[in-house]
Amino acid sequence: MSDLSKEQKQKLMAAAKELDKELKRLGPQAQSSAMEMGWIAAEVKRNNFFEVLGYKKEDDYRKNLNIERSTWYRYIRIAEAYKPLSKKVFLTLMAGKAEIAMKYLSEAERCSDEWVRRLQKNGPDAEELEKMLVKTKAKNEGVDPDDLRVTFKITCLESQRNIIESCIRKFQAQHNLADDDKARALELICVEVSHGESILAVIRNIVPEARTLMALYQDSEKSAEETLEVYNKKMGDILLKLAEAAGIKINLPKQQRGNVVPMQQEKSNGVSASK
Repeated sequence: MSDLSKEQKQKLMAAAKELDKELKRLGPQAQSSAMEMGWIAAEVKRNNFFEVLGYKKEDDYRKNLNIERSTWYRYIRIAEAYKPLSKKVFLTLMAGKAEIAMKYLSEAERCSDEWVRRLQKNGPDAEELEKMLVKTKAKNEGVDPDDLRVTFKITCLESQRNIIESCIRKFQAQHNLADDDKARALELICVEVSHGESILAVIRNIVPEARTLMALYQDSEKSAEETLEVYNKKMGDILLKLAEAAGIKINLPKQQRGNVVPMQQEKSNGVSASK
């Protein structure tokens, strides 16, 4: 503030006092007017107005207003998340629904007219809103809406963690996986272990079969229709084997379903797919 002119200091102090007056008015009814309190407190925090008013720390100012810590920081967080909105529109939002939207939508999305209407009193209730948001997020990420993202934690030694992370990085490099998708790498490693069959081994086994199939398609003495039928079924078998190795379930059209033998059944019959 030492770099400001006298006039600038006076304007800053006037703005700070005005917000301070509003917060003191709302203090005793912070719970019932929490969204308004949060909007004003966010502005105080953003501009360090508590310092202008003579407080060294934001928390000292909060205590002087006699506002609960949890209430103060919760509603500041909500206000900051909807900063692009006007105060008038912000105060029409339901706090609980606004917080739910913060978990699933970007700032631009949750502040759009479409979602603002849903976060208001007349919009869907919180439970219905979350279902809508889960589906929206899943659609944006291209995943099954019933397959929610979760956090998976394990406790281990630092040396164990280093080995695990090194193996994940190596696997990602070998399979051209994105560096930031460790979950996918771990999933594929586990699929290989659970199936006892490397996806790459399956591919190596299938390549000669695919080459033979191409030769058949090109040189067959059968009619084009008969050759295409055989080709479709054989390609269906190949796709099913690859999908099984990757732990993926796929449904093929009837004309592409051949006589594929699942890999686990092949092994039980003494036939190894990677031989």
